Amino acid sequence: MEPRAVTWMTPSEIVTHGFASSPVVMMNEAHSDLSRCPRTRRVGREILPAAHEAGCRHLAIEALPNLDEGPTCGVTTLPQLGYLAQPEMLEFVDAARLLGWTFVAYEIGWTVMPIEHRDNPLTWAATNHRELVQAENLVTAWLQIDQAPMLVWCGNSHHATNAAREWTPMGVHFRNGLPGSSTSRSTRRRRSRSTPVIDRTSN
Repeated sequence: MEPRAVTWMTPSEIVTHGFASSPVVMMNEAHSDLSRCPRTRRVGREILPAAHEAGCRHLAIEALPNLDEGPTCGVTTLPQLGYLAQPEMLEFVDAARLLGWTFVAYEIGWTVMPIEHRDNPLTWAATNHRELVQAENLVTAWLQIDQAPMLVWCGNSHHATNAAREWTPMGVHFRNGLPGSSTSRSTRRRRSRSTPVIDRTSN
């Protein structure tokens, strides 16, 4: 059997394809506590022009603090703390700001987190509740911005579209909550209401 030639898409080409298939595209970065892979954020910065060309003007960031119930849309000023104070993240968000984008906070708010989860945030119960609320906030945010194109920047595998044992990631809940969505694969070639997922942690 003769080897088949394969043409790889660039991250920007994948994002262009993603927005041609869905109004919401999810990308992830690799981090553990405050340790992180700067390259994944640099890729995020590099794909912004492609997302902008596709009509995206909203960047939902998991690392953006969200104190209240529901999402916070239209954020223009980001606090420089935690991940948001790290140099390559500053470059990423500054590039989006220069394009005229606004930001969306979708993390679970402190007031929404059950008291028993605050002291034990890494239990399966706390983790799954957080994933569900993140997904609900993203769907609500997308509806609040009139279903306009939105780029979601999350950490590690929160955007995964398959459950694993006791864990049901945000991507599964979001896929089920987005009106008209069915599957979530960045390699799909047909148009659909699915949510393309771009995984940067394994490359």
